Amino acid sequence: MTRSKLWRGTPAGIALLLVVTLYFSTAWTADTRPWRFSDEPVGAVPQGWEVLSGRWEIRVEAPGTNRVLVQAGPAPPGWELSAILTPGPPVADLDARVKARAGGLDVFETIGLLLRWQDPTTMLIVRVDGTRRWIWVERVQDGWRSVRAGYSIDTRAPGMWNVLRVTARREWLNLFFNGKFLGSVRDDDPAPGRVGLVAGPGAAVLLDDVEVEALADLDNSG
Repeated sequence: MTRSKLWRGTPAGIALLLVVTLYFSTAWTADTRPWRFSDEPVGAVPQGWEVLSGRWEIRVEAPGTNRVLVQAGPAPPGWELSAILTPGPPVADLDARVKARAGGLDVFETIGLLLRWQDPTTMLIVRVDGTRRWIWVERVQDGWRSVRAGYSIDTRAPGMWNVLRVTARREWLNLFFNGKFLGSVRDDDPAPGRVGLVAGPGAAVLLDDVEVEALADLDNSG
């Protein structure tokens, strides 16, 4: 397994891991937290969200009146990506999704979901590289980042929205991109944590329709 210091460049020669597809037959209850940003003030960070790095603000999507969350600047020195946390509570089992597109006519460079975030040294990162058309799953533990899996993806044409979705149940993650199931990845530390977003570096990335659905098992009979 290849390792690198948190937020540094991705190591060369990453080996793609074989993953096992997991299908769920369990019934769930749900506590869904959607963010649409339509009522958020332009130029401000969404209410209750916590910026970890970079520059985040609400803007009006052009053309039109829809308001979106924008990562609008490069990450600070020592960070590879800009990051922000949603105001929701820690959660381990979830269904999370986000829409993303480039601010202009270019393909977005990087967007992703932070899952099971404990602190700056412990988290999961599901990161989409729109330029290279790859999605990576990375576990950060004690400040060290290891790549757990990677998948080739098809991004939509510039100017169109892409949708990243991850479902997590105990130690398994299911990955979807633009409605296509990519595979299942095992997580060694399925402890509850906060949920957030990553984006950048480079040109502005527009984000919208963030949803985090906390899942609870109704059937404990086995």
